[in-house]
Amino acid sequence: LQPGDIALFYTGTSEYFYEPRYFTDYPVMPPELADYLIESSVKLVGIDTCSADNQDGFPIHRKLLGAGIPIIENLTNLPLLRGK
Repeated sequence: LQPGDIALFYTGTSEYFYEPRYFTDYPVMPPELADYLIESSVKLVGIDTCSADNQDGFPIHRKLLGAGIPIIENLTNLPLLRGK
């Protein structure tokens, strides 16, 4: 990653958007990854899940937003960006 990059994460979870598990069984961002994104000076993080974390106090949100990195959640169709 380079400073100013946008980091998008495709987990496949968006395929289950209309199912209850979309909101209950989703991968979360490890703290070490959030630290790496901050160290890399990305300007935005996007993910295809309902949340980047699920812990009380939302530590990943606090970490990224506290570093001035916005988070976009609930993204769909991310594979289309690769051009397959």
